[in-house]
Amino acid sequence: TTSWSVRMPQAGRPRGGGLLQQAVTPGVLQRLIAETGGGGFTRHCERISWKVNKAVFMQFDSVLGRAACMLDVESSPVLEQVEQHTHDLLERWSGVKLASTNMNVMFRSKVLVYPRGAVVHPHLDRPDLHHVSATLVLGAEDLQDGWPLEIALYNRSRNAYSSSVAVYAQPGDLVAYQGARWEHSRPRPLVARSYSVLIMHFKVVGWDIPNLAKGSTVYSELDKPWDQLTQVSSHALKK
Repeated sequence: TTSWSVRMPQAGRPRGGGLLQQAVTPGVLQRLIAETGGGGFTRHCERISWKVNKAVFMQFDSVLGRAACMLDVESSPVLEQVEQHTHDLLERWSGVKLASTNMNVMFRSKVLVYPRGAVVHPHLDRPDLHHVSATLVLGAEDLQDGWPLEIALYNRSRNAYSSSVAVYAQPGDLVAYQGARWEHSRPRPLVARSYSVLIMHFKVVGWDIPNLAKGSTVYSELDKPWDQLTQVSSHALKK
């Protein structure tokens, strides 16, 4: 089966990921961080998974069995400003025209808070809506080691990766990527108390690509030896 990454066109130059350092001004960033830390938003924690081809895919996993949390920041007065600024930066980074609305269907207006031991398994995003994306890092509490977003172009017919990059980011940095074409993950367990991000997805104007999620085999990456790495890392974390 041909993967989404082969079917998806490239937006702009042939690159999968980039780092926009201190993309959000310190004042706006601090306002958003202060809001999320003030306890005024609804907080929900769960181990999020999807059923794909009769198998359960746990995108947001943890080697310590801890659930990721979501903060609903829809009422934040600075959220729209952050999304618009991110949209403009992604247009410049990609070189293509993007629709103005954040198309993150599941996590729009949600700050994801990853716990210690968290991993994000390799995956591709929705091909119909998530053409050019960004992860804004809001916080990294007691971070003892980097937690990069690893991005690569995977060709399933050749069973090979190419153009792999690992993007390390600090609070205030924006990681840009084309998540429906380039496979991405955080396979190394998080060594920190928490790591908070806001994920935004934008659609390329004029692209009409169907959502191929149902019946696809895009998540067969779980057969790869990530489990072996996480088991070893879990043992180290528990010491």
